[in-house]
Amino acid sequence: MRDATEEQLDSLAVKWTVPSPLHQVAFYPDTNKPRYFAYGGEQVPLSLWSLRKTLERDSEPAKTTATKPAEDDDQDAQAAAGKKRRASSQTGKQRDLLPGELWRAKNLPNDALSLARHPLIRSVVFLPRNSASEAEASEDELSALDAAVAVGTKDGIVRVYEPSKKKPKHVHEWQVAPKNQGAMRVLKLARSDSILFAGDSARNLYAIDAKTGRLLFQYKGTLFLWLTPDITGTISSLLVLHVQRDEEPPKTLLLGSSLDCLVRLFDIGTPYGNGQRRRGKELCSNFTGLENVISMASDQLSVQVPSEKKAEEAEEEEVWANMAIARDGKDDGDASDAEEKPKVKQAKRRRSGAT
Repeated sequence: MRDATEEQLDSLAVKWTVPSPLHQVAFYPDTNKPRYFAYGGEQVPLSLWSLRKTLERDSEPAKTTATKPAEDDDQDAQAAAGKKRRASSQTGKQRDLLPGELWRAKNLPNDALSLARHPLIRSVVFLPRNSASEAEASEDELSALDAAVAVGTKDGIVRVYEPSKKKPKHVHEWQVAPKNQGAMRVLKLARSDSILFAGDSARNLYAIDAKTGRLLFQYKGTLFLWLTPDITGTISSLLVLHVQRDEEPPKTLLLGSSLDCLVRLFDIGTPYGNGQRRRGKELCSNFTGLENVISMASDQLSVQVPSEKKAEEAEEEEVWANMAIARDGKDDGDASDAEEKPKVKQAKRRRSGAT
């Protein structure tokens, strides 16, 4: 595939038309074998799809147009009538689902002026319900989905949906950013710590309890030059990393890119009290150059690193291994003294001749 031409890749691509414009597409499980994907946009409601059914639909061979006997036509007409009767018993929303689409969110209720409210979706993320391995695929793929779906909106809201329970309305709505002061550009789940990180367009990074929606802590940004912000650029992408040091418990870190040409590494803090969490800190940052980083990806999110003690021992061994072998200091001193004596004698002769 590496040596394939653009025409060859284009011939292998699967394409289909969906409502647009879209802002983000999320896949689940977040592995090399996803089974679902979801998307949404400012005027496009959240939609959940089966990846298998979508690919099978586009890989079906074209139907032939051979002449059929009359009795076959009668059977086809009866089958079509049966399908029509079954479809009539479904709701209008279900009939509107596209091939491969499993579920679609219902439109939001009208505002106080009876005007339609758009979903205003800017980001999408899956929220797995448990830490166990994902359930195996089944015929009823919608019921087999063991995750909720969260969306971040242009008006600073995070909404949580439960497609597997076949509920078209959201089950939670959390006003994370101050109203009309920041759009939710990025959502990322730290699954082991049950923390949902949300970055908005006002340069803030929020840590939210993924179960209750409570704000745990935040890194503040600002649009005012006379204030000192924690983050000086809008967060564009987030990665959750798990670092393991020998026998120590794994530690969760957050890597974030922003539109100030920096990539920052954050500590996610420590829990205390009843579901509370101390604020983390920025561990380091790296300047990426003149171009802003829009998105990040990694093929390995769990990293094994040596402990600080072992790292120091390895560094010390490397120093000793690379150290050059010097001659004995005594021999060097004797050699230097032997070279110095004739010079002293010559200097004394010059002084005595001058007098």
